[in-house]
Amino acid sequence: MNRFGTKICGITSVADAIAAVESGVDAIGLNFSINSKRRVETGQAQEIISEVRRIDPRVICIGVFVEQSPEEVEQIAARLELDVIQLHGDQPTALLARSWSRPILWVVRVPICSESEMAARLSTAVDSAITDSGWLPRNAAHGRESQFQRLAGVLIDAYTTADYGGTGQTVAWDPLGQRRSWVKLGWAASAWPTDLPLILAGGLNPDNVARAIGSSRPTAVDVASGVEVGPGVKSPEKMKAFVAAARSAFQLLETNCDSSTTERFFS
Repeated sequence: MNRFGTKICGITSVADAIAAVESGVDAIGLNFSINSKRRVETGQAQEIISEVRRIDPRVICIGVFVEQSPEEVEQIAARLELDVIQLHGDQPTALLARSWSRPILWVVRVPICSESEMAARLSTAVDSAITDSGWLPRNAAHGRESQFQRLAGVLIDAYTTADYGGTGQTVAWDPLGQRRSWVKLGWAASAWPTDLPLILAGGLNPDNVARAIGSSRPTAVDVASGVEVGPGVKSPEKMKAFVAAARSAFQLLETNCDSSTTERFFS
């Protein structure tokens, strides 16, 4: 699997998929939740993925699932040959102990709260995910090829009772940017692991993504409603502007910071 820094989620048509690829995006998300306004049927998803891989096979195709059974998830992932499985919902992290066929993006939704409470919540959630998935940092491989790890990254999204994503609501960026210092600040018992990718979602758009990246220092960014003209209908212009702004912001981070804080999503 290639690395990625930008993801456009909720692709529902071949036309939007082509425009997303032409924008230069690294990954697309296809939503299979029956309750999502951006849901795509597997037949349509197959057409989208085929076209994306024909145009640019480097683009990562991610399936988004909300509290669906592992059997259903794996069936769809196998049929479509998805690259990554993204799991939303309120299921326990023990689900990560399952022997998944593909890397898993685990979604943690964060409510509006203080910086310290946000850090404490995320630290606890990440610790549980690491324990249950058996995740190990890269250097644990001692120079050998890293074995497949179920937990490929943690995606941070805003909590809302309205939906499981794509709501346009943002999360607090600054506490994420300080995640290496949570213990020192007294906000959490443990800091965010250095090698664990953090994917930032929630209310991002072409106008704020640069500020979001500068403040939160994520591994990658994920957008849905912020590049739409309507639910599930993307704007080619907004997608292109979003990707360009995100790439410029990541390049600025890499220029001004230690590269370890801006490492792209790993394979």
